[in-house]
Amino acid sequence: GLVVGIVESIFSKYEVSTPWLVGLNKGLPFIILIIVMLVTPRHKLAPPTSAEQRPALEWHGPPAMRGGAFVVVFAALASVPLWADTKLAPYWIGALTMTLIMLSLGLLVRTAGIVSLCTAAFAAIGAVSFSQLHADAGFPWLVALLAAGLVAVPIGAIIAIPSIRLSGLFLALATLGFGLLIQNVFYRRDFMFTVLAEGRKMPRPGWAASNERYYFLVLAFVALAVLAISAIHRGRLG
Repeated sequence: GLVVGIVESIFSKYEVSTPWLVGLNKGLPFIILIIVMLVTPRHKLAPPTSAEQRPALEWHGPPAMRGGAFVVVFAALASVPLWADTKLAPYWIGALTMTLIMLSLGLLVRTAGIVSLCTAAFAAIGAVSFSQLHADAGFPWLVALLAAGLVAVPIGAIIAIPSIRLSGLFLALATLGFGLLIQNVFYRRDFMFTVLAEGRKMPRPGWAASNERYYFLVLAFVALAVLAISAIHRGRLG
C-alpha cells in the first residue's frame, strides 16, 4: 500500500508534463489488483469446497403466456409516441438504451451466474467506436453501429480471461477494476470523450432524425435483443 501511494504521488506530479500519465494515478490500484489476481495461483483464489445442493429451477410460463406478454409489453411501448410529450421523447429513448444494457447484464448475472461490474465500460467503448467510425471516418450509420459492436468483442475476450480463473468476489473485483480503469484513465483521452469531457457526436440516421422515428428504431433493436436472448435461453448455450 505504501509503494502504491508513492507511485500515485509520482504520477500526479508528472502527469501535467506527460499527457499519457493523465488519470493513471487513479487507475494504478486497479491495474495492480487485476495483475495480482491473474498471476496468483488459482487454488489460492478458489473458495473452500463444500457440499452444495442445486437450487430449484426457476418457473417459466408456457410459451403462449410469454409470447402474449411480449406482444402486450411492446405494444404498450410502441404507443408511447402517441401520448407522450415530445419533450419526454429523449427520456424514453434513454430508457430503451438502458434496457439494452440491462438485458446484456442479465445474460451474465441471471443466466450465467457471473458478477460483472464493468458493463457500462463496454457501452462506452461501443459508443466511442460508433462515433469515430460514423462521424469521423464517414462509415454508413448501420455499418458503423455493427462495427462498433465488433470492436468491443476482443476487449470482452481479454476481460473474459479473469472470469475463467476467478469467481464470486474476486471476479467482481476484477470487473470493477476494469470499469474504473476505463473511466479514470481513458474517458478523458482525446480518442474517447476528450480531456474536457465534451462528449462525442452521435448522429442519427437521416431517415430517423426525428425523435419519434428514432424511438421506434431503438425499440426495434430492443425487440431484436429480447428475441436473441430468448433464443439463447432455449438453445444449448443457454
